[in-house]
Parts: sequence; C-alpha cells; structure tokens
Amino acid sequence: HEDKYGDMDFKIAGTRAGIVACQLDAVSNVSVEVLCQAMDEGVVAVNSILDKMEEQIKQPRAIRKPGVPVVDTMPIKNE
Repeated sequence: HEDKYGDMDFKIAGTRAGIVACQLDAVSNVSVEVLCQAMDEGVVAVNSILDKMEEQIKQPRAIRKPGVPVVDTMPIKNE
C-alpha cells in the first residue's frame, strides 16, 4: 500500500492463517486509522494473491527440480 502522496510505503506478507511480516516506511506520522486501513487492505490483497496461486497450482509437484531449496528439520534433545 502506498498513499497517494508518496509519504508512506507499507508491505505485508502472510498466509491464510494471518500476517507473518510487515514493513512500514513513512516520511511523516501515520495515524492508527490509516495503519489499520492499510492492514485490512493488505490482508485482502494477500488472500486474493493466494486465490490466484491456488487456481494455477493445485498441488505441489511430485518431483522437485534440481537446485530447489529444501527445508529439513532435525529434533535436538534438550539436556
């Protein structure tokens, strides 16, 4: 979200479960009302993008391409 005067730049990232990150760059003070409006618009935008992604990608690929990053976890005993 960027206001029409260029005084505020607001970025939001999230999932259907909620917001996971946000960044606000503002030249001047931003009211709580404006921030709440930006958050509301951001949540709608994230969900809209996720809708479009799910239309195109129905399920994960069965085979990963070489070089694709993989997340792996390993439990560590708490001693």
